[in-house]
Amino acid sequence: MKKRKLSIEQLLKLIEHKRRTVCRDILKDYNKLIFSLPSSRHKHQNWPGGYNDHIVEVMNIAVILFETLKSTKRKLPFSL
Repeated sequence: MKKRKLSIEQLLKLIEHKRRTVCRDILKDYNKLIFSLPSSRHKHQNWPGGYNDHIVEVMNIAVILFETLKSTKRKLPFSL
């Protein structure tokens, strides 16, 4: 089953409230940079907005890994 890629706002809603507030503040304070900078100078996501694309991609991978580990009934010492 193919899962759709979650947006930054959808991903932020998955974070516990206290940490979500901090993340939203960072996103608000650095919005122009996050959505305009490349992720690196020479490698992956080297385009304007690549930094945001990188963050979204890594967060989506984290969701998949978390859900996979949780589905094995393994007790996880952290939340998504």
